[in-house]
Amino acid sequence: MSPDAKQILQSILKRDATLTVHEQDWLRSIIAGGPILPAPQLPTPQPPVTLGGQLLTRAQVAEHLNASISTVERLERTGQLTPISITSDCPRFLPEEVNEFIESRKARRTQRRHGTMKEGAAV
Repeated sequence: MSPDAKQILQSILKRDATLTVHEQDWLRSIIAGGPILPAPQLPTPQPPVTLGGQLLTRAQVAEHLNASISTVERLERTGQLTPISITSDCPRFLPEEVNEFIESRKARRTQRRHGTMKEGAAV
């Protein structure tokens, strides 16, 4: 191995904090000129998340909930709705999550009307 190549590999070994232990051992083996270990296996990439529909704005969510935009913002702050941040001033919501929230509210209302909720349960 050329001295330049050896120096490059040593530099990578020193500076790349993302290397796994196996990758570090692999590089050391190459630098030392010893037996070359099998190449490290890269993690299997996960399939991309498919949204299955158009993302909703705060105003659209408010319309679906028959509520105000400030109510949607309150639901975000309390963690009842979780936006996807496109940019810091551009939150969007998954339609499925909004529909699940609406269904859970309907179920809670039904339980309250029929007296099936336990005392002290969160509403």
